[in-house]
Amino acid sequence: MRILHYVTNFLHLTETFIYNEIIGLDKIQEVEVACINRLNPERFPFGRLRQLRYPQIPGKGILRLELEKRNLGLISYRNRVFSDEIDQAVRDFQPDIIHCHFGYEAARFLENFRRSDIPVFISFHGNDASERLRSDVYCRRLAPLLARPNVYAIFVSKFLHNQFIKKIAAPRYFILYYGINLNQFERKKPAPPPQPFTFLQVSSFREKKGHVYTVRAFKKMLDTHPDARCKLILAGDGPLLNEIKQLCQSLGIAHLVEFPGFVSSAQARDLMDEAHAFLHHSVTAANGDTEGMPNAIMEAMAMELPVISTYHSGIPELVEDGVNGYLVQEKDVEAYAYRLSAIMTWPLQPANREKIMDICEIGGHARQLTRIYQTVN
Repeated sequence: MRILHYVTNFLHLTETFIYNEIIGLDKIQEVEVACINRLNPERFPFGRLRQLRYPQIPGKGILRLELEKRNLGLISYRNRVFSDEIDQAVRDFQPDIIHCHFGYEAARFLENFRRSDIPVFISFHGNDASERLRSDVYCRRLAPLLARPNVYAIFVSKFLHNQFIKKIAAPRYFILYYGINLNQFERKKPAPPPQPFTFLQVSSFREKKGHVYTVRAFKKMLDTHPDARCKLILAGDGPLLNEIKQLCQSLGIAHLVEFPGFVSSAQARDLMDEAHAFLHHSVTAANGDTEGMPNAIMEAMAMELPVISTYHSGIPELVEDGVNGYLVQEKDVEAYAYRLSAIMTWPLQPANREKIMDICEIGGHARQLTRIYQTVN
């Protein structure tokens, strides 16, 4: 089977989940990637990649997005050069399936590709099925595309699907969790050093990642348990990094919080090998942006770490409170601090890895995706 994956930007550093899917699928099918912009090739190498031209008037993309956010108007993605580029790519590769990533980028593709004889899948990953739904213009753009008989939606959690269909009908859809490479996320050490107890979060520093609540809960837990020997590692980069560093300073806990910056998958694994518990206090951002299914939680569970997270988006489909770790309500610092102290009694959780092996292993994910393709082809 030939599958053409379309990703406008291949790939931003935080989009490992797309790369994992393509690499896993490429092991059992023939895959080609089409994109407009080639990003981070050293981090995401892929040989069969075609760049498509999409010339436009400078500033038009920004204007389109701003008008969409304000519900002021819909500017078409139609572009003669891009349409011809797509047609040529399809003629050359002759795909059985076309798979687009992110709803708004799928719209760019589908407004320039009118053929109905090839099944087209759209993977919705997070804000394209949450924040963007606040825009009536966005909904009006996507609704007729999903109504096409050859277009199918894929959601990374049941929650995301349920939220999406409140605004846009998705008559043909599938639920498919992300896949991760279990060989990449496997413990090298039987257990981390007993002290200090290490709490770890690996994520970009953005509002929906909830760092501010993690830091405040860590401070509250330390106030309640002043003799606790522990530290907090917040790995990643992003627009709120300096703000969180300043918060740690103002709370007087900077000496117990480490910021290693952006980490590769291998570095994240090494941090998890040394950690005792994984934190990911996901929240709904002020603009409505939510998670899909955080890959970092899957990776931490594969590393046998107990997890503290929130009742947010699809996370409860993965983390069961009291079984795989703990879940608290979004922004509930009091409950979060209590669970931080409680999880310090937990050992590693081999059952967490077994759960990921059952539902999120990359090879199984690729086989599930292939079966989805086969049902419509």
